[in-house]
Amino acid sequence: MKPRLHLRVLPIRPHFPISAIRLLTVALVALSIGTAQATVLHRDVEISDGFVTISAAIESSAQAHRAWDVLTDFDGSDGYLPSLDSSYVVDRTDSIWTVQQVFTTKLVFPWTFRTRLVFADDPARTRLRFRQMSGSLHDYAGSWTVSPAASGQGVRLEYEARVRLRQAIPGFVLRFIVRRHLDQTLTAILGVLEDAGSVSEQLLTHQDPTV
Repeated sequence: MKPRLHLRVLPIRPHFPISAIRLLTVALVALSIGTAQATVLHRDVEISDGFVTISAAIESSAQAHRAWDVLTDFDGSDGYLPSLDSSYVVDRTDSIWTVQQVFTTKLVFPWTFRTRLVFADDPARTRLRFRQMSGSLHDYAGSWTVSPAASGQGVRLEYEARVRLRQAIPGFVLRFIVRRHLDQTLTAILGVLEDAGSVSEQLLTHQDPTV
């Protein structure tokens, strides 16, 4: 008599890191909410004389105070910005934040930057300016501007920055890296503004604890 072979099929449980689930949720919500609520109006990356000049604008149905809270949540921004490894406030006054950040961008190999930034707001909470005090970049400065959306409902965020690296990188490679980083950042911010963060928390709360 031939021996019987008993096979047991085990269920396959995907093991996704929490950060991957959160990023996927943010991206899906940002795409599903449609242009009526959240839109990337424009994003431009120009390279000249060693400097990278970045400008972008987005609109969301969120209120201005919500947008301001998201922009100034420096201790929590590493929870939703995909390339930001860590972010924490090292000093704070009424209108000045000193923030230490580490972020990694990937092309073929990971490329990590460390920077200490100073953020300054205005009393009206309409403009958040920043500049690098020290870090991996040669120069980095810019601003976020908060204003009403063109429709009169929601908020418009405009981002401007000027960056100069310490390393020499071919222009087409640098433009690709910056554009990808910018797209990921704008998508993540729109997702959080449209309450993607709370959606993600609900998913994490109800997921199988053994996953």
